[in-house]
Amino acid sequence: MSGFSERLDSLAAAVESLLSHARRRWVEVDNPMHLDALASRLYDGLAARLLADLVVDHERHGTRAEFG
Repeated sequence: MSGFSERLDSLAAAVESLLSHARRRWVEVDNPMHLDALASRLYDGLAARLLADLVVDHERHGTRAEFG
């Protein structure tokens, strides 16, 4: 029965760790500098993906042009 108790304690510790991370604010939404930094990081990744998709679409339709 002690093996079960140890596993239960381990599970409780893991749940507590997950809950503590869930309560953490990853971005300070009240701080404009943090929001600007987040927006820049998101925009750079999205812009690159959108450009790649645009190039693929143009290649599929035979209207490829040089972008970037």
